[in-house]
Amino acid sequence: MGWLDYIAIYSVIVPCIIGYLTYSRLEVEMRWVYYYCWVSLFFEVFNKSLALLFQNNMPGFHLSSVADIIVFSILFRILIQAPSKRVWIGLNVFPFLVYAVVDALYFGIFRINSFTKVFMALVMITYSALYFREQMQCFSSLPKMKDSSFWVVCGIFFYYSSNLFLFAFSGVIQASTTLVMSDFWHLHSVNLFILYTCLTIALRLESGWLNPYTHPRKDKLARYAARLRMNP
Repeated sequence: MGWLDYIAIYSVIVPCIIGYLTYSRLEVEMRWVYYYCWVSLFFEVFNKSLALLFQNNMPGFHLSSVADIIVFSILFRILIQAPSKRVWIGLNVFPFLVYAVVDALYFGIFRINSFTKVFMALVMITYSALYFREQMQCFSSLPKMKDSSFWVVCGIFFYYSSNLFLFAFSGVIQASTTLVMSDFWHLHSVNLFILYTCLTIALRLESGWLNPYTHPRKDKLARYAARLRMNP
């Protein structure tokens, strides 16, 4: 693992610190982003510690996938306003958990969970598309570049869409040469760094450090009006 991988992996410390210092000012959805950052940091340290001890750290990737889908599902249920879609998002967690368990037991918990990762990437891309579609349909007084939630979803969408094919062929790549595997992780690290950068920007916007608009967020009235239009 090179210096690029270390920078990308531990760049999650920055949003963790920002979220901790400004926790009382965070909206409920941004608090779940903050929780996700700490979950990611825990698994990064856990997996790296096992690797340094020359132990198989694949179980950590299986567990982190389960934690990610739970946190992100809760996050998108808050961000997406349509009641039917929110129920659908909540129900999707259970088949994913079943699939993750079957993947770990049938294919082995000590191998990379490429099938689970692909499934999760497709789910996250779908949730992100639903969010973007909803944002295009409802009026908001807050410019998107100043909307913390928009940055979060952009980071999630970019990370999973960019890594979709990497996840799909990760099993083949893992069995290939060390050089190919190294290039794979370098590309993944770049995408991961972009995700954590988007989360950092989102938390800073939410805290008001970069946001010229007065806290709390200005689009609450518009979001409430959009919910009324969807559920008259």
